[in-house]
Amino acid sequence: MPVEYNRIVIGVTPQNENVVYFLGETPGTGALGRNFRGDSSWQHLWRYTWLSGDGSGDGGRWEDLTENLPMLGPPHGDFFTQGSYDMLVEVDPFDSNRVVIGGTNLYRSTDGFRTSGNTRWIGGYQNTRFDSTVVVELEYPEHHPDLHRAIFSPTRPNVLYSASDGGVHRTDALDADSVAWTSLNDGYLTTQFYTVAIDRVTPGDATIVGGMQDNGTFLTRATSSAQPWLRVGTGDGSFAAFADGGSSLYVSKQLGKTYRVVLDAAGNTVASTRVDPLGVRQYLFINPFILDPSDSRVMYLAGKSELWRNSDLTAIPMASTQPATTNWSRITTGIADSVYITALGASKAAPSHRLYFGTSLGALYRLDDATLDTSTPRAITAAAFPRDAYLSSIAVDPLNADNVVVAFSNYQVQSLFSSTDGGATWTPIGGNLEATPSGAGSGPSIRTVAILHRPNETVWLVGTSVGLFSTTHLAGTKTEWTQEAPSSIGNTVVTMIDVRQSDGFVAVATHGFGVWSTTIDVAGVATPSTAGSSLIASIAPNPIGERATVTLAVPEGARRVRARVFDTRGSLVATVHDGPLPAGSRTLAIVPAAHGIRPGAAFLRVDVDEATETRSITVLGP
Repeated sequence: MPVEYNRIVIGVTPQNENVVYFLGETPGTGALGRNFRGDSSWQHLWRYTWLSGDGSGDGGRWEDLTENLPMLGPPHGDFFTQGSYDMLVEVDPFDSNRVVIGGTNLYRSTDGFRTSGNTRWIGGYQNTRFDSTVVVELEYPEHHPDLHRAIFSPTRPNVLYSASDGGVHRTDALDADSVAWTSLNDGYLTTQFYTVAIDRVTPGDATIVGGMQDNGTFLTRATSSAQPWLRVGTGDGSFAAFADGGSSLYVSKQLGKTYRVVLDAAGNTVASTRVDPLGVRQYLFINPFILDPSDSRVMYLAGKSELWRNSDLTAIPMASTQPATTNWSRITTGIADSVYITALGASKAAPSHRLYFGTSLGALYRLDDATLDTSTPRAITAAAFPRDAYLSSIAVDPLNADNVVVAFSNYQVQSLFSSTDGGATWTPIGGNLEATPSGAGSGPSIRTVAILHRPNETVWLVGTSVGLFSTTHLAGTKTEWTQEAPSSIGNTVVTMIDVRQSDGFVAVATHGFGVWSTTIDVAGVATPSTAGSSLIASIAPNPIGERATVTLAVPEGARRVRARVFDTRGSLVATVHDGPLPAGSRTLAIVPAAHGIRPGAAFLRVDVDEATETRSITVLGP
């Protein structure tokens, strides 16, 4: 018998409950199965028959059926349980010799696995193909892989229900040579989203895209749950992002494979190409990337301890299926090779192109102007951060690059910290989300953070292992977080939040209950630039004393130019100019005393027709 066991599942024979099957995951011994990637897992299968007494010794008979587990190879694969993630064994109530077992695939034996010759694959991966250099995509049009339960109908022979990562299916012809399945998922919400993304600059756009566990990446252009979603990516859907204006969509799957997708107006894929860089040594299973919020042609991508940057994704040739070399460069991080970069966040407001990134051991770094090859990351890890914790999310204030919130997803640690000075100092803000001030106890895991400004306040949103929470006031360890959507999202795990500052659109991904959206009123709040090039050429001096000169680059054909000052809460303080200006380089004066601008931090927002740009300013005291 094996020395080491992990999980064991049990199947009792309905016609004779003295006969029981045991399927176990037994590391290092038993039947070695491999999946299409070459990963391996070990399994044992036993049948036990009670004979007398307490069933021990001669009172019971054990039969090792392990050698009869199906090891079919291509096209339907070995019996493989992914380290006991997916395992089942069940016995037909009408025929005790018909036994089904499940792992990544589902198999049927008509002789109780006494032999290997009467076993057939009946569901899971289809058209699996192996190649020495390429793993071809898997297709499963009728039955999804990764089986967790199988239930025989107690009244109808040959009817079997299955539960997998793809939901619930039924067959009415289990005895057929080729078993056909029917999906029962109509209206059944169990989708496990890892990620969600929206177009962050186009007001009113309802398009949402999300990567789902083992179910690809799907997109919708409507907020109605009655509208079908369109599939735009395969495999385990991972990180996704829209280029500004939705001109391109970037989707990824497990282990870092990333694609640029061009869509038509209906959301159908017109063209695509692979964009992840050649030379990355290792990825997280669900691997992070982001687009630079100041230039969505620029991508930052993690590759274990390495950081990669692409300066213009649109230059990568279309229709490629191989890793890309065009415009990719590797940024030296100095992080130990055994550590993973787990979270990325970048600035929209000045200073733009600032990149924050965190690791699997809780370290945090800042890279000023990540578009430059000469930039060097510097550590901004706080002494108060939990030791060796997993940094799960970084939210950079869209109106102030110095305002940052980071989250750690471990249990029993302080989970949330904020900085208002670019990471020089940090304050714990977990508040009532922590069971104790130190983070110890039964507080939830924090998975994701987002920041959204309203006219007179800021909204901080956090996704946790027990739902969605928000606050409009950070008060250190006394911060009060309120649960949002308790009767809809409820206590479901929230894995990611994406927000659009221009109109307050919010999308929330859950791991098991689909995607939810809402709109928060943000009218009157200054927003970062959506211009193709800089509108504000310079502000001098800045910090501002008695007077400063703003130099604008007014484009040809501009109809209306507005220059306004907002405070850090997004409230309008002063209008410096509102009306036409001739094209070319133009100057405006900011005079704090005349304009009623108090000393402290503020924002200058310039609107030229539909384009906007925001810069941080500081007004000095008398």
